[in-house]
Amino acid sequence: IATGHYARTERDESGHVFLAEGADKRKDQSYFLYASPADLVAQFLFPLGQSNKAEVRAEALQRALPGATKGESQELCFVGAGDHAYAAFVEQRLDPSKKRPGRMLDASGTVVAEHTGVHHYTVGQRKGLGVALGTPVFVRAIDAATGDVHLGSAESLGSRVARITEVHLAPSVTLPMRVKVRVRYRHEGAWAVIHFAEDGSTVVATFESLVRSVTPGQTAVFYQGERVLGGGRIVEAGA
Repeated sequence: IATGHYARTERDESGHVFLAEGADKRKDQSYFLYASPADLVAQFLFPLGQSNKAEVRAEALQRALPGATKGESQELCFVGAGDHAYAAFVEQRLDPSKKRPGRMLDASGTVVAEHTGVHHYTVGQRKGLGVALGTPVFVRAIDAATGDVHLGSAESLGSRVARITEVHLAPSVTLPMRVKVRVRYRHEGAWAVIHFAEDGSTVVATFESLVRSVTPGQTAVFYQGERVLGGGRIVEAGA
């Protein structure tokens, strides 16, 4: 199975094949492949895994491949460009009964504005909030059930603990373990101890320092050096 991801496969001391980061750390895409079954990982081929983007671009130009001069792709190709493109994409496909307009509340719980739907916001967002409180504010939390969007300072975005569900672990990985956890694609990773909660399926990550914008719904991926150990979906974050 050959893909264009910037990722690699390697073998451990026992000969087992595991997923690893691509050589170009700026373009590494192993984050997206954390849940790949072990039998498929053993069959993956990553022709770009040892290359960097500049080398790939140069070879594409040399071979006169279609798209070789095309600019960087930063967004989802089927959504379009623009500050409001994502919200518009959701709006067009949203069941009206699922729409969640609501209140915007400051750090003290005071209502400072109304909004037309939580799909316009994400944790950590600063731009486009439509409120002016005299100091910079960010989306601190979103309550999708009530429609409340909670605002706060940059300092309020830090989390010490994350609960992660739908967890996939690579073979031979046992918990607890000290790992680096990436809580979004561009995140460089933060050191944490991960262990199973009492339910035996949810994983709790306790970070060694506050991590900004740990967002429910995002993916958390566990790393040991360049090796991908697994990951899951963040369902809760807190101090």
